[in-house]
Amino acid sequence: MTLSSLSCSGLAVAQKALLHNSPIHPFELAYWYGWLLFLVVYANMRYQKIDTFSMSKEAIPTLILRGTIGVCANICFNIALQLISMSKASVLFWTNPIIIAILGRVFLKEKLTYFDWIACFLAFIGVLLIQNPFQSQPKSDDTFRDMMGTFFALLGSVLAGIVGFSVRKLAGRAHYFFPTLSFAFFNILMTPVMMIFKLIIVDNTLVVYGQFEILMIILISVLLYLVLLFQTWAYKYEKAGRLAPILYIQIIVNCLADIMIFRTSLKLNQLLGGLLILTSNLSIAVLKCLNIIK
Repeated sequence: MTLSSLSCSGLAVAQKALLHNSPIHPFELAYWYGWLLFLVVYANMRYQKIDTFSMSKEAIPTLILRGTIGVCANICFNIALQLISMSKASVLFWTNPIIIAILGRVFLKEKLTYFDWIACFLAFIGVLLIQNPFQSQPKSDDTFRDMMGTFFALLGSVLAGIVGFSVRKLAGRAHYFFPTLSFAFFNILMTPVMMIFKLIIVDNTLVVYGQFEILMIILISVLLYLVLLFQTWAYKYEKAGRLAPILYIQIIVNCLADIMIFRTSLKLNQLLGGLLILTSNLSIAVLKCLNIIK
C-alpha cells in the first residue's frame, strides 16, 4: 500500500500538471488512459495465460460496480484538480479510507481493533488540520469555483471508498488483474457518452493534442496502472481498515509537491496535520511488527 500511495502522489502531480497546462478535459483523459490500461493489462493476462473469462459468477456484479464507480471517482478527482489546488483536492479526496474501513466492518465483518480505529481517526483529524476545506472566503467567482471543486473532491471520496470496498470484496474470487481490467473497460465504455454530453451541453470545442499531451497521457497511464496494481494486492492480503492510515502518506507528499511545483503556501496547521498522519502510520506499523495487533 505504501508503493500504491507513492505512485498515487506521482499520478496526482502528473494529472494536475496536464490539466493545469492543457485544455484537455478529464473525460478525454479518462478515455485515453482507459485504452492504454486495457491494452497493458490484457497483454499481461495473455502473457501469464490467464483466461479473461476465468472468474466466478459471484464476482461479476462486484467487478461491474468496481468499474463503473471507479470511473466516476477518478473523473471527480480530476475535475477537482482543475478547480482547486492539488493539496486541497487530495486532502478531501483521500478521506475515503475511512469509508473503506466502515464498509469493510459492516459488510465484510472485519474485526478492527481499537488501535485501527484510533489510527484512522488521528489520520482523519490530521487531514482536516493540513488544510481546512471549510474556511470562510469572500464571495466571488473563485468562491464558486472553490465550492464546486470541494463538492467534486468529496463526491469522488465517497465513490472511491465504495471502490476500495469492492476490491476488498473481490479477494479470492477473481485474479488481481480483473479489477484493473474492469476499470479500464468501463473508462472506454462510459467516457465517450460523457464527452458527447459535454460537447452538446457545455461547449463544442475539441483539443488538438501536442507532444506534451501525448507524453503526459502515457505517463499518467503507467502511474495509474501501478497504483491500481499495488492497491489491489494490498486489499487482497490485508484488512481494509488496517490499510487506511497508510493511504494518508500521499497527502503529505502531495502537499509538498504542491508547494514546490505549484507554489502553494504551507501553514502551521498543515505541519501539525502532517505530524498527526505520520504518527498514526508509524504507530500501526510498530504495533503490527511487535504482533500487538494482528
